[in-house]
Amino acid sequence: MDRQQIHRLFEIDSMIRAGRYPSPRSLAEYFEVTERTVHRDLTYLRDVLHAPLEFDRLRGGYHYTDPSFRFTAVHTFSEGELLALLMAVRLLREFRGTSLEPMVQTALDKLSRFLPDSVEISLQELFTGISFAIEPLRGDERKVGDVFAHLASAVRAHRRVRMQYYAASRRESRVRVVDPYNIRFVDGTWYLIGYCHLRRDFRIFALDRIQSLEITDQTFERDPSFAVDKYLADTWRIERGSGLYRVVLRFSQDVVPYVQGKRWHPSQQAELQPDGSLILSFQISSLTEIQRWVLSFGGRCQVLQPAELRERVREDACRILRQNPAAAAPQPSAGTP
Repeated sequence: MDRQQIHRLFEIDSMIRAGRYPSPRSLAEYFEVTERTVHRDLTYLRDVLHAPLEFDRLRGGYHYTDPSFRFTAVHTFSEGELLALLMAVRLLREFRGTSLEPMVQTALDKLSRFLPDSVEISLQELFTGISFAIEPLRGDERKVGDVFAHLASAVRAHRRVRMQYYAASRRESRVRVVDPYNIRFVDGTWYLIGYCHLRRDFRIFALDRIQSLEITDQTFERDPSFAVDKYLADTWRIERGSGLYRVVLRFSQDVVPYVQGKRWHPSQQAELQPDGSLILSFQISSLTEIQRWVLSFGGRCQVLQPAELRERVREDACRILRQNPAAAAPQPSAGTP
């Protein structure tokens, strides 16, 4: 059974459940296939999936004689695989502020129909016992969602966009004409990756800094050599740099279980030391993001290389101390020995 037939069977099942009494002719017109193809689908539904299918001559279409029948066309999936798919969709639904939210909910509803009754009954209990802590979306959800919807449409249609963009690093707003390639979610922020005609190179734009957006009538041909994963391979998270640094860090013993248990970067190399500490090394093109990550460990992370990162962390640590001085010791009162 191919994907097109699965789609048709699902739609036929939905029409029958909705009491629309579809006929072979109406189904053929709806799916833009021959009536012969529809008859094969109906035969499969009745003989293979054991649907209680019956033709109602008075209404001129099909119905189920047993309303409790559950359509399980995707029999090649195990219950565990279907549950994994449902959990993935549930996780995606937590990404609020985008036009995908209602579509994700629709996908969740459709997937749940493929589950056997015994699994579907416990679905609500499953979701009650599992939750996700997603970092809050940066920027105004409605504005970012509107920008996301327009950009997603432009990406699919290969349409060039014109936008007023505020560059935080330069503290200036300029018009950018961009060929949109990819929209990526990183640490609570949506980013557009595309070819910028102003810079004549690929650039990354934060959606919450797009002040206005216009989808133009111009189309563009995607560069077949461009791959998002390759473009971001040397980044720590999303920020690209012009150089390449070998970062070497030493983590104290008390945080080793946490640090060692994750794959932080594709270039990561780990070496456990005799004293229980851990040395991690990476190859990345920018130090800004990893600088913040190092500082998040406080005094439990020592920068061994490069010297530039070590100096940046030292300066930030000194700034923290200046902004958070130790409380002055209480002065003894008069007459206190």
